[in-house]
Amino acid sequence: MSALVLMGIRSLLLAWSSGPFAVIVVQALGGMVFPAMWLAGVAYADQLAPAGLKSTAQGLLGAMMFGFSSAVGGFVGGLLLESIGGRGLFLVFGIVILVGLGLIEGFRRLVPEKAIPEAAS
Repeated sequence: MSALVLMGIRSLLLAWSSGPFAVIVVQALGGMVFPAMWLAGVAYADQLAPAGLKSTAQGLLGAMMFGFSSAVGGFVGGLLLESIGGRGLFLVFGIVILVGLGLIEGFRRLVPEKAIPEAAS
């Protein structure tokens, strides 16, 4: 979760960066955060996957991050870039990341973990 918060903050910082040096400094943060986010995703997929399906869960994680989310992000990002520019794009993405994470965390706290059904064995 902290990696996603940092990705949202990184996007907001990119929206407010005023020159190339500032962008390079902010991108250094992204270079440290993305591997942490990937590692956390792999560990979480491994933790949630039933026995015998751990590799499948990690494959689905990769497909979502580098397939589906890249395609949707590229499409939506292209539309945003054309309509509101680069700064606006990063501002919208940063807000969406942080608000989405807040909604997910709020839902997770409202719904007890035991109420979520587990897969049949």
